[in-house]
Amino acid sequence: MIYGKVNSLDLAKGGKVASHLVKYAHHPDGEAHFSQDGKVKTIIRRKAVPLADQSGHLFTIQTQEFTSFPVRETAKKKQLTFNMPDDVVALRLTAWRFPLSNLGLDGDIPTGGIPVIRTADGVNRPGLLVLPPDGAPFDDVALFVTVQPMPAISEEMTAQLIFLGGFDPASIALNHAKDTEFLAFAYPCSDFEALKHSIGAIDFVPASTSVI
Repeated sequence: MIYGKVNSLDLAKGGKVASHLVKYAHHPDGEAHFSQDGKVKTIIRRKAVPLADQSGHLFTIQTQEFTSFPVRETAKKKQLTFNMPDDVVALRLTAWRFPLSNLGLDGDIPTGGIPVIRTADGVNRPGLLVLPPDGAPFDDVALFVTVQPMPAISEEMTAQLIFLGGFDPASIALNHAKDTEFLAFAYPCSDFEALKHSIGAIDFVPASTSVI
């Protein structure tokens, strides 16, 4: 996990813009990227930690004015539901991966209860545990998802979405003597057309087809 306070990130350095939705993927071999078949080119990518070696912080999503985002009417897969107070203005969703053999829970979890796990920063966090079926890849690893209120991301209180993931191993990411990298995206961008001209876009543009 990234500890300390980060005041700003300049995603224009080494970044691109996109006019389509993107999907984040973290493959077992550590390949991490943003993509969307037929919509964007998969060029924002890096080699992160292979999942067999990954433990702890996997990714973080921060969102504000989240009611502005459309609700999926029919879920393609199972959904996790968190109940939050009505006065929450911004949320931080964090996903962690822990080997079941190393997982320490704060007391017994009753049926329908919320597990509490102490993460590497010493904080006890309530959340939801997601486990793959027995026999599936990584069936010895649990995904732990936490959602917490956070201060407003911007004073304008407009819709915001920030993603951070694809981290280096903790031995690099938490070593202040070494440079570290990760993947990030932010919505919205301040001036799409100007950024598209200055840093480029990853939108997929089909080659023109000649008609005879």
